[in-house]
Amino acid sequence: MYEVVIETTFDAAHRLLNYDGPCQSLHGHLYRVNVSVESKVLNNNGFVIDFAVLKQDVTGWIKSWWDHSTLLNREDPLVEMLRSLSCKVFVFDNDPTAEQMAEYLFDTIYGLIHMRDPNLTLGYVRIDETPTSFAYYRRSE
Repeated sequence: MYEVVIETTFDAAHRLLNYDGPCQSLHGHLYRVNVSVESKVLNNNGFVIDFAVLKQDVTGWIKSWWDHSTLLNREDPLVEMLRSLSCKVFVFDNDPTAEQMAEYLFDTIYGLIHMRDPNLTLGYVRIDETPTSFAYYRRSE
């Protein structure tokens, strides 16, 4: 099995509505994202997937939707207030934890990767919220 991994970063704010602690306050992070793609075979160029293409897909989606956005729970009263101020807001069904973000990005990127080549498998998505704290999401077989 071959595996390639790309890394990208983005800035965003979030808060955890259903949490009793410091993260219930609106705050920001420089998130780091790693995406792993696997294949049993290499393509005609000897790649799993071209790094540039993978990075373009992943970074393009992140820059469009999450970069310099406020990530909020659908139930958060800040959603409508920030939208009324023309702020970029991305809404999750639950609190935007690193775990929820990794799963959401996995599901989103999975479709993009599989459309490029049905031999490709999305291995995992890793979201680093801080330099010392991160979450992985991978599908269990």
